[in-house]
Amino acid sequence: MAFALLVGGGLLIKNLMLLQSRDAGIQIEQVIAFDVSPAGPRYAAQGTVRAFYTELLARLSQTAGIQSVGTTSHLPMYRFGDNGEMQVEGKLPWDPNNAPLVEYRWFAGDYFKTLGIPLLEGRMLDARDGPGTTTVLINRTMAEKFWPGESALGKRFGQGDRSGWWQVVGVIGDTRSYGLTRRSPYEFHRSLDQGGGRSAQTVVLRVAGDEPSAIIPAAKEIVRALDPSLPVTRVQTMAEVVGASVGQQRLVSAMASLFAVLAALLAMVGVFGVMTYNVRRQRRELGIRLALGAETSAVRRLVMQRGLKLALVGTAAGAFAAWLLGGTLQTMLDDVQPKDPMVFAMAAGAILTAALLASWLPARSAGRTDPMIALRDS
Repeated sequence: MAFALLVGGGLLIKNLMLLQSRDAGIQIEQVIAFDVSPAGPRYAAQGTVRAFYTELLARLSQTAGIQSVGTTSHLPMYRFGDNGEMQVEGKLPWDPNNAPLVEYRWFAGDYFKTLGIPLLEGRMLDARDGPGTTTVLINRTMAEKFWPGESALGKRFGQGDRSGWWQVVGVIGDTRSYGLTRRSPYEFHRSLDQGGGRSAQTVVLRVAGDEPSAIIPAAKEIVRALDPSLPVTRVQTMAEVVGASVGQQRLVSAMASLFAVLAALLAMVGVFGVMTYNVRRQRRELGIRLALGAETSAVRRLVMQRGLKLALVGTAAGAFAAWLLGGTLQTMLDDVQPKDPMVFAMAAGAILTAALLASWLPARSAGRTDPMIALRDS
């Protein structure tokens, strides 16, 4: 049981470590974000929301300590939704009822620069892409899905007669928008300057210095100056956002590791109890060995060898059980195989080391046996 729990804990810990080392597609160092949601009669007129964000970004970009700033309707690994089935203009590469869901986002300012999302082909949206334009950016995953083996630039896609067509002018890098455990979805981005979009946005700031949160008081003052009734909510660094995306995996790994450690301790106590009982039961045999000239170190070694054999039998049984039950963890593992040989080897090493430690005290007691007392008592 202890071996199986150690293997399970080891697999989950290794999986978590590999997840955290995955490329999220964004640069999270020195980046902090917060939410704002301008709403109400003040923003009812057309263009007022866009004007608010234009002024907000202009003031933030002039603030000392802020290197770049932008907004997005859907911060990666934090906010999801807004998707629809899309078709490619002029062809139907898949059945209309099985068209892939595509996520759509709105951004403003230097959002891609702030998160370090690269431009792979074409151009970014700029002043040429004003109200009424249908130009968009798509990610690499979408480009490879919709137009495999060819450039996506200039191509159009959409929902047919229901919404017209969007034209691709740039391809950007993928981001793990659903979290480190998921692949990048199909995504396209439009600028708030093109009109429409969500009024609620997440503002992302890349700042100088090691404490991104230090810039938040100044950012709140700027928001308050533009609209005293508008709250700044959900302040979080991008490191916290990425870390939260594997929060469930971290909790499960911690719990499994705790149970594994407790099981290993119980195994040590069990080995210690068995070996202590055996030393007492074999006291006469040990006394005879010492009376016949056996070295104390040889008696200790004999006891520890017996303890090691006991641990080997338990380890073999535990390895067989862990091998059979490994498939039950398959759904919880991403980058690790349930029968990872390194994890099995480390678990076996931990069990055998624990058994040797548990056997040491009984072995030392056996080495101190007085032959005369042992023979007399028997």
